Amino acid sequence: MKSKQLGLSPVGVLAVACIFAFLVLIGLKLTTHYIEYFQVKGVFERMLEEPEFDEMAFNTVVKKIDERLYISGIRTIVAKDITFLGEDDEGELYLEFNYEIREHIIGNVDV
Repeated sequence: MKSKQLGLSPVGVLAVACIFAFLVLIGLKLTTHYIEYFQVKGVFERMLEEPEFDEMAFNTVVKKIDERLYISGIRTIVAKDITFLGEDDEGELYLEFNYEIREHIIGNVDV
């Protein structure tokens, strides 16, 4: 009696290895950006907690954020490009940051 093949063929093993390598590649490339996002978010949250924040001028706020980003080791982001300081409906100051990072993966695929 002939036995049937059990397990994956060499082509199947190669396909699974390629899929696994692709997922690891994406994970490694994206993890650093998420860590950087949470560092930037922490800088902005600590800036809002300062007691003299309400009296600061916009240029002073941007300068302090740049200093804190530099201390945190974030060199890819400039505060003046991502910072918005405004007032809400109740007249309280708020600070907003918006930035986008695109990471090249393979070919013409970016995330």
